[in-house]
Amino acid sequence: YVTIGVNLADKYGKLLLSLYDVGQAGAKTRVFDDLDEVIKWLIDGECTHNYGDWSIIKDPTCTEPGIKQRTCSSCGDVQQELIAATGHTFFDDWTSNSTHHWHDANCGHDVVSDKSEHTFGDWIVRTEATAQAEGLEYRTCSVCGYEETRSIPRKSAVDIEDDIAKNPKIVLTSSHSAVQPGKSVTISANVDNITGFEYQWVVGNDIDFSAFRTSTDGTVANFSSSFNSEGSYYISLYIRKDGLIWSESIEISVSMASTSTYTVGEIGPSGGYIFYDCDADNDTGNADGLKSSECGWRYLESAPSDLRIVNGTPTVDSTLSGYSNGTYEIYYGYYRTSASGNELYVNGTTTYNSLNCTGTAIGTGKKNTELLVGAMGESAYKYDSTDSDNNSEKISDYAARLCDILEYTKDGVKYDDWFLPSMDELNLMYTSLHEQGLGGFEGSSVPWYWSSSEGNHYYAYYAWKQSFYSGNQSWSYRVYCNRVRPVRAF
Repeated sequence: YVTIGVNLADKYGKLLLSLYDVGQAGAKTRVFDDLDEVIKWLIDGECTHNYGDWSIIKDPTCTEPGIKQRTCSSCGDVQQELIAATGHTFFDDWTSNSTHHWHDANCGHDVVSDKSEHTFGDWIVRTEATAQAEGLEYRTCSVCGYEETRSIPRKSAVDIEDDIAKNPKIVLTSSHSAVQPGKSVTISANVDNITGFEYQWVVGNDIDFSAFRTSTDGTVANFSSSFNSEGSYYISLYIRKDGLIWSESIEISVSMASTSTYTVGEIGPSGGYIFYDCDADNDTGNADGLKSSECGWRYLESAPSDLRIVNGTPTVDSTLSGYSNGTYEIYYGYYRTSASGNELYVNGTTTYNSLNCTGTAIGTGKKNTELLVGAMGESAYKYDSTDSDNNSEKISDYAARLCDILEYTKDGVKYDDWFLPSMDELNLMYTSLHEQGLGGFEGSSVPWYWSSSEGNHYYAYYAWKQSFYSGNQSWSYRVYCNRVRPVRAF
């Protein structure tokens, strides 16, 4: 038997029906819209329920819960549940005063989060105090960026004298005060009375505060550059520490009328090293008998790097993408008039003649290169004539031609006057540059370099090469591959 009690109290506009099952403690309560639903339920019996989706009938707020409900599609039974309050939300940006920082609520309530005291760094001088005016220093909170400032008292005469004594002492020394366009200038700096600073070289007034370099031991890397246009250039060294900046400048005059000169071991116009000056001794020329007034050039300059083939093009630009993986082992090539013919010197014979063949002396490299390219042309034979399986194969990427077609641009100037050095010119690069730690030559892995000097007094299938490991020079079959360092004369 079931005892039914109807509670007529209104709850959300519904009727509450309490059921008391005989022999069971307590009561079960159901909610109905009206008495018709009560009668239907009494006739049909208990529903197994098929509830739909939840719907929100009251949205939650920061502080109050919401209400959601769902309804059985069979009997109309309604379930309700609370939705938790959302809690307060806050702005990402910091709000601050002179002592604290925090996040304000963006939900309309007067509450804050993450409130804490500032975390200040060291004081930094923004404006140095003088005898006439106070200075200003500041410190910044590392969390919120709040900046606190305070004044620095004006300085007394004693303070000013002490500051002068403590200032860094900067002395600049230039390799040249006046140069011709394209000539490299090197400026060194001696900085005393300060360590642990930042520095920057600046041409003109284009200082970049994000480009300072760090010096921990008080030394400064040299400034080195060239200028292609005539005029006066001011090069400045800026020193920065603890918010203070000091500077020193030097003037360089660039003019075609300049009588600037180079010394061996100095960077030349194209960015390589000068390894020979034919007027180094005096106006009558060097000990080898050469002088610029007669041969039309004074200096020999090496290319800045070894020649490599990158994407089919010769280059000496080591900063070029792909340079490190480029081909550096270069064939010398053979000259003959047919695949199975005799190997020939550039004079077209099998006999060496110093009058019309390649030379070995200083000053002959350029002419040697012209003779080799003139004889072999666009392509040289790769293998010697006795190699019957391969003697017809030809290559365009042979040493002399690669130097002849090489173009390299430095500071907007294109240099295309390169040649393969002679035997004696190659040796000068070894003694004047490589043995002095200059030029970046390879002295261990594949250390041999080609010269433009053919195998004089031997046979036409030889050419001279030099080891930059031992310094030894020897002849080599022209089928082998070696490194190439182009040079130029000016």
